[in-house]
Parts: sequence; C-alpha cells; structure tokens
Amino acid sequence: MNIDTRKMNSYKIDEKLNTVCIDDYTCNYKKNGFLISLYRKLKKLLVMLRTYGNKYRCPCCGNTFRKMLSFKYYSKIYNRAIYRGLYRNIECPYCYSLPRHRIICEYLEKQIDNIRGRKILMFASERGILNWLGDRRISCVTADLYAPADLKIDITDIELEDESIDLIFCNHVLEHVIDYQKALREIHRILTKEGKLICSVPIDTDSETTVEDFNLKTEEERKKAYGQGDHFRNFGLNFPIILENHHFKVQILDGATYPEEIIPRIGPGKYDYNKIFICTKQ
Repeated sequence: MNIDTRKMNSYKIDEKLNTVCIDDYTCNYKKNGFLISLYRKLKKLLVMLRTYGNKYRCPCCGNTFRKMLSFKYYSKIYNRAIYRGLYRNIECPYCYSLPRHRIICEYLEKQIDNIRGRKILMFASERGILNWLGDRRISCVTADLYAPADLKIDITDIELEDESIDLIFCNHVLEHVIDYQKALREIHRILTKEGKLICSVPIDTDSETTVEDFNLKTEEERKKAYGQGDHFRNFGLNFPIILENHHFKVQILDGATYPEEIIPRIGPGKYDYNKIFICTKQ
C-alpha cells in the first residue's frame, strides 16, 4: 500500500465544500459544512476571549492563555476515581491539547529539520500534534481502524511495506488493542532503520508490572479495573522494559523537566503519565 505523504492531514481541502478543514471530522460533513465550520470558529473565539492572557503557553498551537480549560470527563466512559485529587485545568482552550501533546510538540520543535520531508504515520488522530505539523507544513498520514483517517489500518496487521515509515506516533493506543505485543512487532517492522516511534500509554505508577485480565468481559468491569471501558490493561512502570523486549532503544522525555507554562503534569487522570517514550530500533 502506497502512502501519499504530500497529503496535509490537518489542512485537507474538501473539494465539494471548497473550504479548508482543520480536522478529519469537518471534512466528513457533506451538508451544512460552512455553518458547522462557522459555529466552531465562533465558539472557539468566545473561549479564547475568556482565557486571554500569557500565563500559560501551548506549543501545539502557539497560543498563550490566562488559564487552561478544565478537562471534562464523563462517568459513562471514565472511572471517576482516577480523576480525584488531580489538577484538572490542563486542556488547551484553542486546540484542546493535553499535557502529553504539549510535551511532544515542545520536543518536536527542536527536531524540525530531522522530520521535514519524512514519511510520517499517526495512529489515532491527535488534533494538537496535527495542528503543530500543519502549521509547519509537515505532511502526516493518519491511520485508524474505526475513526475517520487517511488509512484504515489494523495496527496488529499493518498492510505497509517493511521499513517504509520514518516517524510513527502511537499515543494512548496500545491500551485499546487486545494483542498489543503484536502491534509493537508490526510497528517495529514498518519503521525504517533510522526511524523513530513516539509513544505513550496510560501507566499505573503504583504498579511495577502491567496488569491485564481477559476474564473481564464487559465494559463496566474494565472501566472499574482499568479506568475506561475500552481499555484492556493497565500498563505498569515496566513499560520501557516492554519496549526494549520488542527490540526498541528507549529515550524518555520526562514532563517534569519541561517548563511549567505548558503544564506538563500527570493528568487529567492518575494514569495519564507525563513521560513520553522516544524509540529507535536496536
């Protein structure tokens, strides 16, 4: 399968609407596209006016704010217990980035020359990172099995050639995959020899090991055990070892070393670790 790396995912041109879309979802509207786009822009403008200031900075979209938005979690999806006692004002008012996205974009700012012109693949579209790439006219192809994306791909059976991708984003994806080890093997296979995997997962910092129980059959059982009904495990502090066991050399970006103005904290949930794993082939 060939990837058209000229496609600018965060600035797709929808020929039918003759307008520029800021995300995959806008491009899917075939009716009332202009009104929907206008509504979103007006809503975003109001939020920007309410949060105007320069105390905080978002490296994903380049804007500054007086305050960040409080992350809204829904009890039908999330286990409330993982949000108690944490600072929740961590969402960018403009691009809705979370701490992990801002840490990644702060890192990428020093890597522009190394990634421009490369073949980039992102599993599960992340608006904040796509916004950063689009603003710099860096092409990225998105992949997902269920949600709208450039390519419909099963991460455990990737129909791409060996060593065909230079940079892969895989953030908060592996916990949703039943056979995550097969997914890691596939990612390793398609990554070029000098390529990089930028990866993060929810991590239970109270557990040294990864915990999964496939006897949990319902979403309610998994929500109670793992924080979300669509998670199949809690990764533990051994996640870097898991990556190394799949023949990756791991560099850790520690959010604690990044400026507080981007709010690189753990959150909004207790498992939303503020460490990012930059992986290359061993």
